[in-house]
Amino acid sequence: MNYSQITIGNGIELFFCGPSLEEGPLPALIYLSLSGPDSLSLDPFNQPVVYLQKHYRMRIFSLTIPGHEPPLEPQNAIAVWAEDFAKDNDPLAPFIDKIAHAAEHLQSSGIASQVGIAGLSRGGFLAAHAAAKTPVLQTVLGYAPLTRLGLSKEFSSLSEDPRISCFDLVNLYDKLINKNIRFYIGNRDVRVSTSACFAFIQGLAETAFQNRIRSPQVELFISPSIGHQGHGTSKPIFEQGAAWMAQQLGAAHV
Repeated sequence: MNYSQITIGNGIELFFCGPSLEEGPLPALIYLSLSGPDSLSLDPFNQPVVYLQKHYRMRIFSLTIPGHEPPLEPQNAIAVWAEDFAKDNDPLAPFIDKIAHAAEHLQSSGIASQVGIAGLSRGGFLAAHAAAKTPVLQTVLGYAPLTRLGLSKEFSSLSEDPRISCFDLVNLYDKLINKNIRFYIGNRDVRVSTSACFAFIQGLAETAFQNRIRSPQVELFISPSIGHQGHGTSKPIFEQGAAWMAQQLGAAHV
C-alpha cells in the first residue's frame, strides 16, 4: 500500500493513502495501530486500510503511536510507555491531544468532509481518548481495544497509580455517550481482557441511558478468539468494521 506524508500545525506528521488532497474534501479516517507508515502498509495490521481503499472513495490517515518510532520494536511499545511513566513522563496525554488536533485540522482545512477514528489494540484505546477530546470525532471503531491500561502486564507495578488509572476508558463515559462506537473483541482475549471491554461498553450504555439517551449507539461484537493470548483480529472482522465506518462517514463506493 502506497502512502504520502504531510505536516500540519505544530509539526504534526500525518501519513495517508487515498485520493489526492487536491481533489477536495472527502470522508477521512484516522487509523492507529503501529507507526504511521506501518499502520497503512504492514499486513495484517493494515487490512482495514486495504479494504477501504479497494471499496470506498475516502482517505485514511495515521500517526506514529508513542513507542513505535524506529528503531523501537512494536511489541515493546507498552513497556516503553510504562518506563516513561516510571520516570514521571506521560507519553500519552500529549499524543492524544495531537490526534484531536489532527482531526480538527483535517476538517477545518477542507481536507475531510467528516472524520472518524479507528484503532487496533492500544490504537483503539487511544482512539477512544481522542474522540473524547473533540466533537469532530463522532464515530469510533476499536479492534481488540485496550480499555484499562493497568491491566497490561507491563503496568503491573503501576496498576494502582492514579496517573495510570486516570487513563481507564471508564473515566470518559460522559464525553463518549453521544458518540457512535463499535468495538470488536475475542471471547477470550487475555491480553487486554474481554471482560474489561464488555464492562466498559455496558457501563457506557448505562451512562447514556441515565442521561436520557434511550438508544445509545454503542456496540460490542464478541467472536471466537484467535492468535496469541486470544488477541488476534481476523480479516473478515477487520473488513466488517471498516465497512461500518465507511457507511457512518457517508463514503461513496468506488
